[in-house]
Amino acid sequence: MRTPKAAVAALFSHPVIAGLALTLCAAALLAVLTPPITFNGGLGNDGKRYADLTEGLRGNPAELPWGPLAFRVLPSALVAWLPFDIPTGFLIVNVLSVLGASILLLRLLGRFGTPPPIALLALVWWLSLPMGLRWAIYYPVLGDAFGFLVLVALILCALERRLVLFAVALAAGVLARENLVMTIPFLWRAHVRSAPVRWTVLVALASVPAIAAFLLIRAFPPVAPAAGSGALTQATVVAQELVLIFENQSGQAWRVLLAAPLSLGLLLVIPLLRARATLRFLSREMHWMYFAALAVVLAVIGGRDNDRYFYALAPLLLILTFAVHGDLWSSWPRAAALTTLQLIALRVGWPIGTTEYEYLQYTTGFMELDRLFALALLMALVSVVAIVLVRSRRGAGEALEVTPGSLHVRTNAH
Repeated sequence: MRTPKAAVAALFSHPVIAGLALTLCAAALLAVLTPPITFNGGLGNDGKRYADLTEGLRGNPAELPWGPLAFRVLPSALVAWLPFDIPTGFLIVNVLSVLGASILLLRLLGRFGTPPPIALLALVWWLSLPMGLRWAIYYPVLGDAFGFLVLVALILCALERRLVLFAVALAAGVLARENLVMTIPFLWRAHVRSAPVRWTVLVALASVPAIAAFLLIRAFPPVAPAAGSGALTQATVVAQELVLIFENQSGQAWRVLLAAPLSLGLLLVIPLLRARATLRFLSREMHWMYFAALAVVLAVIGGRDNDRYFYALAPLLLILTFAVHGDLWSSWPRAAALTTLQLIALRVGWPIGTTEYEYLQYTTGFMELDRLFALALLMALVSVVAIVLVRSRRGAGEALEVTPGSLHVRTNAH
């Protein structure tokens, strides 16, 4: 009979199985703690538009979907194919997407030398993000989870030079979320220095299927979008968003500023606290700098749901927190303390309601300002404690020189 220590060691020797088990346990726990929204028949606002698209793909009468949501057909097509009602179908796609993303994130962290126990801890941090697994359960009729799965797949394909898979994934991705095109400059910058002309041509060729898919779905949409909901309307949304920010209408400037820390917590704070090592990594791996810059720009101008859009930074922040700053996790008491602080900062498991008003209080873009500033104060207090832990004597003596597939420890001079 195995001892508990031997059982844990055996589990770590199969990190994919452990990661899937961890993800399923998290899904079960969060499902108990998270009732799905009930307004608009459980579809929500954007969810109603995706539901219309799904009904149209099933050949059923429905309202015309609003563009560009009308062109994000792939998640709705998967749900239309399933023999379930729309919320259940989307929930199934969401859970499968989260399971797939967990496997890919473990592979991504492994490429940067993260040991399996630390990678599994990183997975816990990722699963605790409010715009991740809990969001997929709370507001199921959206394509966010599927889009994130494709994002991580594209990052891995780019790093591993799997150009055919990258081309296929990108073509699928633009049929789910247009912002996935930001992985094109990521791929190009990751390899262009080795052979500028060759890689420029290869990246251009790998982008052709996605460009074709992007144009064809707009020229021949399977379900015609509502009139007046095309590119001009989307440009108007961006312009309105910028006006809201610059004039700080409804506190929008504060909302944009606080969206990332309140939705990512210490996953964002730790790389900032150790800015020198973070910048050293980003300056050496410039494709990640491109990725971060594009993700931030798209999150700011993408609309009021800034916290949803900042979630795209999660793969990079996991690498920075658990690989580049991997020495922090050599002490399990400190790792446990930081994880506890993260769970507190992100309000993991805190009750949330199902009405439209209660849903709005869950998102930084719409919650009342008093609540926003109270959560910011909580985040600030957690960050102060985290600073003490991160800068403790045992955690400040080393910095990690990380490149894909390797892990090097460099001792700092004091």
